[in-house]
Amino acid sequence: MFKSQLSQFFSPAPTFSEADVPAQDGKVFIVTGGSSGIGLELCKTLYQKNGQTKESRLHVLWNNAGVSQPPAGSLSKQGIELQLATNCLGPLLFTQFLLPLLKSTAAVATKDASSSVRVIWTSSQMVELPAPQGGIVMFELRTPPVNVTRNYVNSKTGNLLLATETPMTKYLAWPLLHSARLAALTELNGCYVVPWGRIAGSSGDSSTGGDLRKDLVGATKLVEDGGTGHAAEFWGWCVEMTRESQ
Repeated sequence: MFKSQLSQFFSPAPTFSEADVPAQDGKVFIVTGGSSGIGLELCKTLYQKNGQTKESRLHVLWNNAGVSQPPAGSLSKQGIELQLATNCLGPLLFTQFLLPLLKSTAAVATKDASSSVRVIWTSSQMVELPAPQGGIVMFELRTPPVNVTRNYVNSKTGNLLLATETPMTKYLAWPLLHSARLAALTELNGCYVVPWGRIAGSSGDSSTGGDLRKDLVGATKLVEDGGTGHAAEFWGWCVEMTRESQ
């Protein structure tokens, strides 16, 4: 685990760059939080590769926007802890609204992987460091702790869990304290990805420099499949909390 985390803080030079992104003619994208930071760099790359914005189709949705460690006690208009509302509930609701468009696009997409339809959630290395065993404590969602860092970790762990429950989803991890351009390269890859654009596994073997903690992998699986079912439980809670807005 230590080796895996160290390799993310001091990441090697990327082997994947903007030049490796193929032409995106005819592909339609939505990048939330695209006006600054990582989202802006991602938009620049997609625009240079002829990505579009048309309402009749949607190939990829990046749930990239987020908030980190606002003042303690910050709440959304619905009275929900702000980081959880912004990083999990808002993107989930937005994704639900766009699912019909994603599904209709997928129905006419070719079998070529480059034409696949997907939803991408961005998480954080923080999930693998201070997250509790099993990823998330459901009680803390209903009664958020005063600690804003713990609430941030909960929201980013939630992104991981939502990614495993969302149809057509790939999970990506985004790093801290590096340039937005490099982080955008990580978001352009599929699967479980760590800085910079390195595809990692989920075996718990840290030799790849980025495998996910075994207990977090277990959280993404149903009980009958040998997991804890936490992802399904968190998904259900999020759906219930956004039900009135659907």
